[in-house]
Amino acid sequence: MTDQALPCSDNVVLYAKPNQIANPGLAEVKPIAFKWNGKGDGLSANWLEYFNCLTKGEQLDRIRDLIHREMAATGGLAELNVGKVIEQISEELSDPRFLHTPSPPQPPRYPNEDPTHCELAGLPPPSDPFSSAIADMIAQCVSEIHPTRSSGQ
Repeated sequence: MTDQALPCSDNVVLYAKPNQIANPGLAEVKPIAFKWNGKGDGLSANWLEYFNCLTKGEQLDRIRDLIHREMAATGGLAELNVGKVIEQISEELSDPRFLHTPSPPQPPRYPNEDPTHCELAGLPPPSDPFSSAIADMIAQCVSEIHPTRSSGQ
């Protein structure tokens, strides 16, 4: 399933840098973490239920192993429900969707494909002043912040 919309019942995680986490205990992430930088077709995320037969902890561990980005140990993986995000921003945007867009291998740093990669498409360009308001709406949807490292690392 490539470039297909993710189900509204599913969840994604987005990496938040250490300085973007306002309060990890209350799942508060600064909106800047959710402002699209203009790269790719949308805001980069990872789909938890890609591994639908695994527990959430196992899903997170697989994503940590496959994600194509450097993650600081003090950063976090902000969890969002797909449907909640779409509902929150769809009154302001015409067609927001989380699309499954696996990342191909990028050797030598990332020798494996990341099949969990997805993008929130339909966002305004970063130069649009409205993009900050959309990022704020997405930040309000964070349900949990997970560590970037598993307990075994």
